[in-house]
Amino acid sequence: MSTAKQGVGAADLAEKTWETSYRSGRNNLAADFYAPAMAASQVIQRTSGYFRSTVFALMYPQLTDFLVRGGRMELLISPYLSRDDKDALAGAVQSEARGNGEATAALTNISREAFLREVQALQRDAQGEWHHALLGGLIHHGFLDVRIALLRGGDGLFHEKMGLFHDAQGNTLSFKGSVNETYSGWGLQGNIESIDVFCSWRQADGPRVRDHQHDFNEVWENRYARVETVALDQAMRDSVIQAAPDDPEEVKAMLARYQERRRATVIAAGLDTPLPEEDAYHEEQDAEAVWPSRRVAEPHQRQALTLWEEAGRRGIFVHATGSGKTFTALHAIRDHLREVGIVLVVVPSQLLMKGWYSEIRTEIPDAHILRVGGGHDRWREPMVLEAQTASPNPRSPMAILATMQTASTPAFWKRLKKPRNLLLVADEVHQTGSQKHQQLFRINAGFRLGLSATPKRFGDPDGTEALMMYFQGMVGKPFTLADAMEAGRLTPYRYHPVTVSLNAEESEQWEELTDQLRRAIQRGPREADGSPKDSQAIRLLKIKRSRVAKKAAAKERIAGDVLEAHYEPGQHWLVYCEDQEQLKQVVQQIAEGGFPVWTYYSDMPGDLDATLADFRASSGVMVSIRCLDEGVDIPEISHAIILASSQNPRQFIQRRGRVLRKAPGKVRAEIWDALVVPPDMDKDIHGSLTRSELLRALEFADHAMNQGGDVSRLRQMASDLGLSLDDIYGSEGDGDMEEDE
Repeated sequence: MSTAKQGVGAADLAEKTWETSYRSGRNNLAADFYAPAMAASQVIQRTSGYFRSTVFALMYPQLTDFLVRGGRMELLISPYLSRDDKDALAGAVQSEARGNGEATAALTNISREAFLREVQALQRDAQGEWHHALLGGLIHHGFLDVRIALLRGGDGLFHEKMGLFHDAQGNTLSFKGSVNETYSGWGLQGNIESIDVFCSWRQADGPRVRDHQHDFNEVWENRYARVETVALDQAMRDSVIQAAPDDPEEVKAMLARYQERRRATVIAAGLDTPLPEEDAYHEEQDAEAVWPSRRVAEPHQRQALTLWEEAGRRGIFVHATGSGKTFTALHAIRDHLREVGIVLVVVPSQLLMKGWYSEIRTEIPDAHILRVGGGHDRWREPMVLEAQTASPNPRSPMAILATMQTASTPAFWKRLKKPRNLLLVADEVHQTGSQKHQQLFRINAGFRLGLSATPKRFGDPDGTEALMMYFQGMVGKPFTLADAMEAGRLTPYRYHPVTVSLNAEESEQWEELTDQLRRAIQRGPREADGSPKDSQAIRLLKIKRSRVAKKAAAKERIAGDVLEAHYEPGQHWLVYCEDQEQLKQVVQQIAEGGFPVWTYYSDMPGDLDATLADFRASSGVMVSIRCLDEGVDIPEISHAIILASSQNPRQFIQRRGRVLRKAPGKVRAEIWDALVVPPDMDKDIHGSLTRSELLRALEFADHAMNQGGDVSRLRQMASDLGLSLDDIYGSEGDGDMEEDE
């Protein structure tokens, strides 16, 4: 046990009068007991049934002072075991009974793997980036020592609830009872819990305190016969501390910043305000309802699921980027699998397939996942799909994870059996509306769920109508970007529009293509009401014309100028380009400025995943084309420069979402946007170009923190052109139709 010296301002445990027992309802367990005990302690030893207790310990304001005076915590925890973990452990125990000696090794390996899964899952909840960095920092710098305890036999948990507080004078306060280290245990509005308390300086309590110390030490030192205790080996430590600050003082500072953010919801010192939903986890609930990541559905997620159930389990969730669409869908998926149904999840890219595979494996560990497409071909073997979908096995729930490209082919959907027992989940559901992907709608799935921040297809009303009919419309109210920011799911941002003009050559190209487009529309097909109808030739002309603006020569200097003025070492920046030609020019300019630069595009040589991992670890400037629009989560990105953007609202909404993800120490994001406008606003030679550029700019500006300066100038620009917001938002842009076919 630590013998840390008395710190300045530390109290003496014996100075306070402690009750012999505390009970929720009669006492505030946090304010009356735990917080003052921490305030007087140098060492805290704690056993708790759940790993998440290490996160909940961070809620206490007294923890900062505890660290400042050299305090240390020792924590015994029990991680969540999946069904596969338990089966493997049971097999090892049986093998050891036959003399093979496998049980101890299996316990060690399984406990480490389970703990690492839970550490990784920390990053996916609403405050996950903070929790991971703080947990890693506490462990890395010796403030916290965690050991894992698992029973050597049976399916039970090490679930003892006991604790000891030690002050610098040698006094010890111990307690034992029903409470775990969670809000539902300690909070005023949580469970009904009780603890018995014993003080070493009371003669009558001395033997009980010594017994508690002996019991803790026996398990901590791996001397208790029924329990295997595992310390963190180097591999586990590396995984936990990868996000840890290098300086122990920064850990303390980060903890102080974190607690300032949560000051209205801490569970100590007389405050009885409940924690947000993501932290109000009741681990005493039915074990079948517990998620391995310990995440809890937030109000907008629960409401959406309820409305989807009431709609016959059909509909689309319209939820902003970063609002937890995947986790919401996982509730529907898990419930359907428990009802012995089959689940088909379709995604538009291999990147999203990887993300979904990881999510399902973590949150529904007993599910078997059959991957379809993206290089996975086992499904093509005779009778694989037929057998998996004809007779679901309740002991082996089946989820099929497919790319839309493959799932849309007759070779796949014709082999599905019993589609009425199928739940089809479509991520980025707008992409199912393309001509090719509409083949998915031949699957007569009994239950259907679509996910998208923007489900309507830009410039494709027929595709939008087709997907809306199949999924039977949107469920409930959209959970918007403003909602997500208000709920603390996304980072506030500042928007910096940078206006440029086409040069003489580019203006001439624009006018020439405009004339060609006008003639093509005049000669082209008409709708029944006589209005122009898009043809392939018209679409190609619109796309060609839009690229004149996207690749305007004046844009190439913007990235260098902005970086020179604002870049600081250690930051993560993202620059969006139109194509490889523009990307090469921008990369060269950034490199000449001495900034660390990375590139990312779909057919680049090398390992894409390794590139992203290196960028996250090393920081710098990532220059990318559109392949980062969907499915990539790099929350560290705090600055973005948009040199080229489609006029499709979905694309720039997704790009904004990439920058607004939450991360430790990230208080806001900064976005620079290159806009092409005419040099003389009284002579708008570009016409629809100005309208479409303003469409994007005003959408970005609408939710930005800074509403003066350049943002006000944008609104004045629209007024000068005689454009109302309705005019701008009603624009079909410059022909950047959906490009997902």
